[in-house]
Amino acid sequence: MVMPRALLSWRGLAVVLLFSVFGGACANSPQEELAKARAQFSELEQSGAAQYIPEDFHAIRSLLQHAEMRIRANQFRLAEREIQKSLLLMHQAAQAFQERKASAQKESLRLITRFSEDLNHCMEHLQSMPRLTYVDQNRFDVARFRLKQLRKRLRLFEEYFEANQYLAILKESKDVQQQLAFVKQLIEQGQKPKPVVKRVEYRQSAKDQRGDGGNGSTPLFAER
Repeated sequence: MVMPRALLSWRGLAVVLLFSVFGGACANSPQEELAKARAQFSELEQSGAAQYIPEDFHAIRSLLQHAEMRIRANQFRLAEREIQKSLLLMHQAAQAFQERKASAQKESLRLITRFSEDLNHCMEHLQSMPRLTYVDQNRFDVARFRLKQLRKRLRLFEEYFEANQYLAILKESKDVQQQLAFVKQLIEQGQKPKPVVKRVEYRQSAKDQRGDGGNGSTPLFAER
């Protein structure tokens, strides 16, 4: 039996409407998509990624803010685009974060190892510094005080490493290297051989010793 064309048209429209209703019910609303995107962003932020990829974090936050503005203005398609862009950028940012964090961890470990070796080297040579004169003693005291402070910095670096604060180590490493270079210079100065100073004596002539006057007297110098 052939159905009338009008009945077929209504049935086709009903199928389209039914699909639209159920399709819309299965799909998440823009508000729900935005909430999920913000949850992922919060999770990424709590992992410490903002310290390693600050530019990406600023861009993602800006996209999410724009998406919220689009939703408030009932511009749902534009909001969906902003959300999708933010999700893609978050995926890329997460990968960049892991790579930079791994690199910072490796470099931090190298710096701590080198720091420890240099510190031990300076401690071994500290006791060989002379302390006979005031200048020598002052140089020794300064070097010993600086090394004491550097030992504290090394323990702090180790605490940073345990807490995964690799960027803090990288940030402070330049100052530590300068402090170590200064101590090494003090030790090298103390270990340099002192120049030999010749003693000079002044001898008077026999005439001057008798008190006959200074005319014609000639000072005689002798080096020992």
